[in-house]
Amino acid sequence: MTDNLHIAAFLELWLRAGGRVRNFRRDVRRAVSWLTRCRTAALGGHEYVCPADHTHWVFNSCFHRSCPQCCGAYCWAWFEGTKKLLLQCPHFHVVATLPFEFRDLFRHNRERLGNIMLKAISDALCELLALPQYMGGVPGIVAVIHTWSQTLELHPHVHLLLSLVGLSPENKLVIARKYDLLPYKVLRKCYRRHLLALITHEFEHYRLCLPKGVKRADFRRMIELMWRDHKPYNVAIFRRDKWSEVLRTLKYFARSVRGGPIREDRIISVDASGVTFRYVRYPSLQEPDPGPSEPTTHRTIAEFFR
Repeated sequence: MTDNLHIAAFLELWLRAGGRVRNFRRDVRRAVSWLTRCRTAALGGHEYVCPADHTHWVFNSCFHRSCPQCCGAYCWAWFEGTKKLLLQCPHFHVVATLPFEFRDLFRHNRERLGNIMLKAISDALCELLALPQYMGGVPGIVAVIHTWSQTLELHPHVHLLLSLVGLSPENKLVIARKYDLLPYKVLRKCYRRHLLALITHEFEHYRLCLPKGVKRADFRRMIELMWRDHKPYNVAIFRRDKWSEVLRTLKYFARSVRGGPIREDRIISVDASGVTFRYVRYPSLQEPDPGPSEPTTHRTIAEFFR
């Protein structure tokens, strides 16, 4: 099984070969159910008829957010709609990652931790850019969250696109005063403070589901140690001066809105042992530019669909 094999097709083959999804999370089981029925008779279909009485039958799509077959139109519509909202000026591409200590917590609180990450980095940026020495206003922001790395390992991080121009409290246009938008150390420390404050607040109000075997006292002790450790968290900033660079970054965002973490054209082969696929190695979190050769990796079916 090598060429032009859809994820839904080899997932169906895996299930027929005895693969089971009972140990997967409920949202993964739901995704498997939708993907295996996408564009099949199980979801029904509709018939197109032309004036010459020619008919064409088309099966319905599942429109699940993780399905790579039927989400291309949605991603393109998102890109076109978001592009109309952007100011045609230079932008900054900001990437903020979740500390390794909270990876297991993210597995059990995906939606809540994702919202916390988005709020923490957005609040940090708006707080600093409101200062007159940096901008003195609020920029336009587009943000998406990525859950997985290129090799399909858990790696929660947020991508943001910020405009060079912002709006001051007096409703006047202001421009970022620094070429790199903000000092790295200042932004990383501010992001760390906001992130820890939000996680601590959710934990104290019993809104977080702790990983299995982790006691509240141990988790509270870990947060206290992280507050004392003044190590800044990883945030990177890349300037996009040309409009074409801004649109290329926005397209990169759009591909992750729907369709799952991997495109089907990256899959090289599928067999009983798992899936082999290409991935892009990102040097220093820069914009993807695969070049002439791309490394490959292998994942079992269970790891691939987790």
